[in-house]
Amino acid sequence: MSRHTPRHTPRRPAFRKLTLAVAAAALPLLLAAPAPAPAAAAPKAVSTLRSASIRFHTEDEDKDGDTRVTITVRDRNRTVVADQSGDLGQWDEGEDSPEIGLVVRAASPLPDLSGGTVHIRIDPVGHDTWSFTFRATMNYSGGEGVIVNRTQRITLSQDNRDADTVI
Repeated sequence: MSRHTPRHTPRRPAFRKLTLAVAAAALPLLLAAPAPAPAAAAPKAVSTLRSASIRFHTEDEDKDGDTRVTITVRDRNRTVVADQSGDLGQWDEGEDSPEIGLVVRAASPLPDLSGGTVHIRIDPVGHDTWSFTFRATMNYSGGEGVIVNRTQRITLSQDNRDADTVI
């Protein structure tokens, strides 16, 4: 053997012992560390009122052509979210009105509609009694729709001008 031949000393067992010691010391720290928080899901956008309409069905008392009708939809906070007003034409007994578009006044969130109202008011010229049912439709930005189907007859006249239906 030459003098320059390196002498091999087994170092692997010492390195393994050191690695095991470090791993053993780190294990409790890893187990005690809190798990990373899951990525927060983006909050779901709340749907807001996009459009609204109403259709009336006249029962056994017609609406005169000059009787003004005001439709007001309010959310549970009493905010006017949609409305429309006008003479809107004459509707005879047994006749359906055309679909009447309401003007959206506030982009009310969908959850706020529950507990709101559809308010109908008439202002006749002279005497008029109108008996009707209605179907109101509210469409929301998320694709949802809310239908208020009033099947119980409402009768309004110059002496009783207002009626509310709870949504």
